[in-house]
This record gives sequence, C-alpha cells and structure tokens, in this order.
Amino acid sequence: MDRLKSIRRGFSLIESAIVLGVVGLVVAGIWVAAANMYENKKVDDLVSETMSIFYKAQELYPRIVDDVVESGDPAASIFVPDTWRKMPSNSFFEEPNFGHTVSFNINASTHYIRVDIAPYGLDYVKGSVCIKLTKGLIRALDAVKLPGAVQIVRAHNGSDTYTYQINSGNFNYQALDSVAQNRCQIVLFERYF
Repeated sequence: MDRLKSIRRGFSLIESAIVLGVVGLVVAGIWVAAANMYENKKVDDLVSETMSIFYKAQELYPRIVDDVVESGDPAASIFVPDTWRKMPSNSFFEEPNFGHTVSFNINASTHYIRVDIAPYGLDYVKGSVCIKLTKGLIRALDAVKLPGAVQIVRAHNGSDTYTYQINSGNFNYQALDSVAQNRCQIVLFERYF
C-alpha cells in the first residue's frame, strides 16, 4: 500500500493535458473579449472624431468665408481632429483608428455637411466595423435632433444600400445587417446644421 502512494505523486499526462486545455480556452476567451473591446473603442473614437467635424462646422458656420469647404481645400484642416493626417492626394484625410480615408463637403449657404468614410488600400470596411460605425453615427446624430441621413453602401456601383433618415425612429437592424454582412464600401452621413 505504501508503495502505491509513492507512485501516485503527480498529475498523469492526461490530467495535465486537460488542465492545459482548460487554461488555453480561458486565455482564448479573454483574447477574443479584449479584441472586441479594442475594436469597439476604436469605433467609438472614430464616431466621436467624425462628429467633431459636424460640431466644428456648426461652431464656425457664421465665420466660414467660402460658401463651400471640401476636404481638399487648404482651410479644411481646421475641421478635422489633430490626429488625422492629410493624404498625399490632398483630397482626403486619414483617420488613425482604422486607416480609412475621410472626405467631407460643407456647404454653409445651405447649412449642409456630408462626411464619407471609406477604406484606403482595401476594397471594403470590415462588416463588424461597418455595422458598429453606422449604429454609432445614428445614435450620435439622432441626439442632435436635426434632419439628415446615415447611409452604408456595399457595392462599388452604389447598389445594395441601407439608408436611415435621422430621427425617423425606423431603424431596421435586419436591413442594416443584410447590407453590411461581411463588408461595406463606404459609410457616409449627410446632415443639416
């Protein structure tokens, strides 16, 4: 009997493999959750930075010299966050969260702003980012209570789109999910200020 006790002093190979498997599953779960939280934070930052263009246009409207300001104009830098960099083409800015290009058009005479967010160097915005970004912009723009729309476009030719009229209350998650699926080409919003 004493000899049997001395032999069973550690874990067997199977017990060790089970423990390592469980630890691996826990680590993988934490990794997935952390990656999702990081993506959500980047989307929240992008929504906030994109909305800052709208708020800046609203703030500067009485002092805008030209009736129309586009992202390619020299004065466009005053509307974008400091972390965004001007693209070599000089018509777009690159946001640092996902590396997407952002262009905008502000028309002071009609109190209208349009912001386009599109991938740079890739054909599409990742589906989960597209859906989260669209939902984030809709929430942020609904809070402002002015007319406008948020739209996502899945195909290059402009077909297969989802458009939400701000403050309409007709937000359709299924329609958004079916258009975005795994990707979208562009996310844009149009707004009056």
